[in-house]
Amino acid sequence: MATIGLTRPLPWVALRRAGRGRLSLPKQAFLQALCILILLTVLFPILWVFSLSLDPLNRSRPEGLSIIPSNATLEAYEQVVRQPTNNPISFLGLAANSLKIAVGSSVVSVAIGVSAAYAFSRLRFRFREALMLTILGVLMLPPVATLTPLFVMLNQVQVDLPVLGQFNLRNSLLGVGLAIISGLLPFAIWNLKGYLDTIPRDLEEAAWVDGATTNQTFVRIILPLAMPAIAVTGFLGFVGGWT
Repeated sequence: MATIGLTRPLPWVALRRAGRGRLSLPKQAFLQALCILILLTVLFPILWVFSLSLDPLNRSRPEGLSIIPSNATLEAYEQVVRQPTNNPISFLGLAANSLKIAVGSSVVSVAIGVSAAYAFSRLRFRFREALMLTILGVLMLPPVATLTPLFVMLNQVQVDLPVLGQFNLRNSLLGVGLAIISGLLPFAIWNLKGYLDTIPRDLEEAAWVDGATTNQTFVRIILPLAMPAIAVTGFLGFVGGWT
C-alpha cells in the first residue's frame, strides 16, 4: 500500500507567505505621513475658530502660530450662554424651546400619521388614490417652496386662549410647531403606510372573529406590531423638528 505523507513547505516559501499583506517600511511611513497631513487639514479650521473665539480683540484672523492668543478670555462663550441673540433669552431657553418643538412635532406627526396610514392601508373609500398622490406631491415639494405660504397664513391668525392669552400664531412656538408638522406629516403617512401594508390582514380578521372592534384591533394588534416603524418615524421627526 502506498502512503501519502504530509509535506511541509520549504522555509523560504513559509517566509514568503508570512510576508504577504505586510507593507514595507517606506510605504508605512508614507501612509502614516499622509494620515497625519489629512488630520492636520481637518483640525486646522477647528483650531482656527477656537483661537478666534478666545481672542478679546475680535480679529478676523489669529496673529502668529499660537493656538491660545494673548489675553485670552472666555467672554464669547459666556455671551453665548447668557444671550446668544438679540432677543432676551438665554441659550438654555433656546434649547428648551427646540426640545419642546421637536418632541411635540414628532409626537403629533406620528399620532396623526399612523392613523392616516392605517386608513390608507386598510380602508377603501372615494378619492383614496387622489389623496395619496396629493400627499406624495406635498412630500416632493422642497421646504423652501412652503415658506412664503406658511408665513402669510400664520401671520393672519390671531389666537386668544384663556391660559396663554392673545398672540399671533407666527410669533409663537405653536405656529412654528404647526409649520414643522406640516412638513413631517406627509413623510410619516407614507413611511408608516408602507410598513402597515406588510402586516397580514389575517391577524385583524382573527381579532374580529373574537369580537374585537376596529379600534381595538388597531390599538391592540396593529400598533404593537408597527412599533419599529413608529419609533423610526418618531426619531426622524424629532431630528427634523430640532431647530
